[in-house]
Amino acid sequence: ANTSEYSKKRGAEIIDRVAESSATEEFEWVVKDSSGETHIMLVNATLATIDGSDRVLATSQEITARRKREAVMENLQGAIDKMQAAENVEQIYRIVEKTAEEVLQLPRTACWGYDESEEQLQCVSQTESGEFGPDILPPESPEYTAFQAGNTLEYSPAENHQEASVQTAILTPIRDYGILAAGQCQRGDYEPYLTDAAQVLTAHAAVALDRIHRGKRLKESETRLQAIINRIDEAILLLPVSKLNQPRPEPDYVSSGYDDLLGTPLGTIHEVFDEGFFGALHPDDYDSYCRFIESIQADVQAGEVDQRYIRTYRIRLHDGTTKWIRSEYYPTSWLEGEPRIVIVSRDITERKAREETIESFHDITAKLTTTEAVHEAGNIAVNAAASVFDIPTTAVYTYQEGSGELSLISTGPDMNADRIPDTLTADTQPVWETFIGESMQIESVEATPVLQTDSYQYVFMLPLGTNGVLIIWGKKSSFDTEAGSILAATLEASLNRLYGEQQLESHREELNQQTERAQRLDSIAELTHRVEAAITRESTRKGIQKAVCNELTSVDQFAGAMTATGEVGTNRLTTETIVGIESRLVHQSLSAPEKTQKASHPAIKAWQSNEACVAEDILRGVTGGVGNRYPSCWNRRCVFCADSI
Repeated sequence: ANTSEYSKKRGAEIIDRVAESSATEEFEWVVKDSSGETHIMLVNATLATIDGSDRVLATSQEITARRKREAVMENLQGAIDKMQAAENVEQIYRIVEKTAEEVLQLPRTACWGYDESEEQLQCVSQTESGEFGPDILPPESPEYTAFQAGNTLEYSPAENHQEASVQTAILTPIRDYGILAAGQCQRGDYEPYLTDAAQVLTAHAAVALDRIHRGKRLKESETRLQAIINRIDEAILLLPVSKLNQPRPEPDYVSSGYDDLLGTPLGTIHEVFDEGFFGALHPDDYDSYCRFIESIQADVQAGEVDQRYIRTYRIRLHDGTTKWIRSEYYPTSWLEGEPRIVIVSRDITERKAREETIESFHDITAKLTTTEAVHEAGNIAVNAAASVFDIPTTAVYTYQEGSGELSLISTGPDMNADRIPDTLTADTQPVWETFIGESMQIESVEATPVLQTDSYQYVFMLPLGTNGVLIIWGKKSSFDTEAGSILAATLEASLNRLYGEQQLESHREELNQQTERAQRLDSIAELTHRVEAAITRESTRKGIQKAVCNELTSVDQFAGAMTATGEVGTNRLTTETIVGIESRLVHQSLSAPEKTQKASHPAIKAWQSNEACVAEDILRGVTGGVGNRYPSCWNRRCVFCADSI
């Protein structure tokens, strides 16, 4: 070498320095061989005694390949930095191609990307078309085989592809993304460091491609997520917890839903309200909302965070409109920086109005819990539907067990009862299907001609359990199903109560009757036992009759008793025993003329027919001392039996 760095003068200086200091010195030296090729040598010079004389001994080792590899690796860093800054796949492949040419000194390069759908390698970048063969490499090609195996090797494109001009090239996979081929047209083999450098290059290319694909997937996910978020009703906000109480919080993320929620973008709301979002709060909710936010911040600061916080509040827009908002707050940890919080907010103004409407409906229909008539319950329900839900065209039909029909009991204020049938039978479909199946239906009046009235084209039929059917008429097929369901459920509950009470009263009356009958049977059994005992005790006919009458009048059911015998050859009865009745009255009743007695007194009928007889008045025809009918307690229902004693 003729450069001053490797001159004879510098060599002499090194020798003198080693000789004087006796210290070993290591240095690099560049030399050229007879063919002009440069070699880099690592020289180690040290002082040695040879044949009694001090000599400087130099030993050397060629490090040309190592220095070239180090230089290549150092130069590769620039390419690596460029690949990490690349914005798309095409840029990365161009950087790989250019780096192989300029840094690895391999001027012929080609990159193939993997096409998973077609299971082939597709050329994405090359210095000259056709130098390495076809643009599309099938699975049977050596390049595809090396790609699948993940092998780095030297191969001959010219031997495998007729149109290829490169004799030998380095082939190294770019992981799962593709493969790189780089070489020179006439070169036969390559130093190992070039193969190593090519592997390093493709490894970093794969890392860069990972980043691009991750970014692409992330962008696609963000796009899909944004599309989803923009379609849902909720507005989503992400910001640090410490900025919750700031008028201009500068959130990490805010969905477009806040534009509709606040009537203006969150980022510019301070232009409308001096306090930003807090300025939009309803005055009655301002203080409580601020305390709520401070409590969340205090919980986060103390490390005692709930999974979710919920707040319902009102805001007033710049046009004076008031909205009800329901927000849910989800504190979340963050990889870097302070904790964040996700706020999911929804406009519930309509829901609040609905709740107030339903509350009004329940207030109006409160009488349904105390009404005692089915018709009254129906009237209360249909009138409430008209005044609260604006549903004036209704009719209530209840099931009648006796006839097996649905009977009209109530109609709404705008429904003409004369235009609809009073009863609906099982032939009226699909009304009967609604009742039997207990499922709501919406049908055109063409399907139920019997319900056709005025200009209404559709009917909404709702079951009232086993009680009947509620029918709503409308001009369109869209009905307020929620209001209809609330109306039907409320009326059904009232009818269940009414019919239940009626059934309970019926059961109670039946039970009372059965109880009374049982008591009477017990009394009769007891009386029979006592009469039999009395008969056993007495030995004379007169005594037996007296004992029987006494036993009969000893129970509450009988206040008096008598026995009488018929006179031979007459229709006249003669009393023998009387208990509990004035004898004078009995004799007076039975001593009437024979013709009159036979026709009027029930005892005669019992005697002559030999059958029991029931009469309302035992003293029929008997009058008191002043000529009036005798006001005796015996003007009551009596039983007469033929004398068998």
